[in-house]
Amino acid sequence: AMAGDGWAAGATGGRAWVYEFHNDAVSAAPPGAEVLAWSGAYPVQAFRAGSALGVQFHPEVGPEGLRRWAVTTPGMDEAAAEAIEFEARRVDETAAAVGRGLVEGLLAQVRGR
Repeated sequence: AMAGDGWAAGATGGRAWVYEFHNDAVSAAPPGAEVLAWSGAYPVQAFRAGSALGVQFHPEVGPEGLRRWAVTTPGMDEAAAEAIEFEARRVDETAAAVGRGLVEGLLAQVRGR
C-alpha cells in the first residue's frame, strides 16, 4: 500500500504492484521519516525523510531485468526466471506507473523550489 504523499501522488490509488528483489530489508524507517509504502512482508517499502526519498522496491526495472537478476541468483533455474518474467509482464503497466509517479512527484517538488 502507498500513502498519498506528494512523491507518489500520481503513482497509485493506494495499492500497487511493485518489483521486489533483495536479500536485505529495511525493518524500520529512520527517526522522523514518514513511511510512504508498505506491504505485509516488508513494513517499510518507501519512506520520505525531509527532501530525501528511500525505496526498497525497484521502480527502475522491468520484466526483462527481473529475469536477468533471477538467472544469476543461486538456486534459481531458467524455468523459475521465466516464471518471474511472465508474472512481471502481467503487472508491468501498474508497476511502471508507480515508477513514473515517483519521478513525476520528484520533478514537481524540484520545480516547486
